[in-house]
Amino acid sequence: MAAKLIDLKGTGVRVAHSIVCFYLYYEINRIMAASKGTLRTCKKGHQYYKSSDCPVCPVCAAEEKPVDGFFSVVGAPARRALLGQGINTIQQLAKWSKKDLLKLHGFGPSAIPKLLAELEKNGLSFKD
Repeated sequence: MAAKLIDLKGTGVRVAHSIVCFYLYYEINRIMAASKGTLRTCKKGHQYYKSSDCPVCPVCAAEEKPVDGFFSVVGAPARRALLGQGINTIQQLAKWSKKDLLKLHGFGPSAIPKLLAELEKNGLSFKD
């Protein structure tokens, strides 16, 4: 049986259907891989895609998420930002202003109300 041929409009070229399908498959996968970022493997062997320079494995970050305490209410970037500043306790957090926390890399505005609620549970508040 002869291969099905497809006319490439405006070129006068006829190409086998299977070649067009292969090319489209290749291009779709290339575009999808580029949009996901680069495939990486962490020290524990987890494979993940990253589109930024951030070296953190999302699988490891999820495994390390605390189940209680004030660190459990914020995402991993905010948690790393706090730990990077030596903030390990709710009392240490209370010594910081909202404005100064928002200057930290990885700390966004959505973390403020969550942490404020945790501070209030302990009779504390942010520094003014």
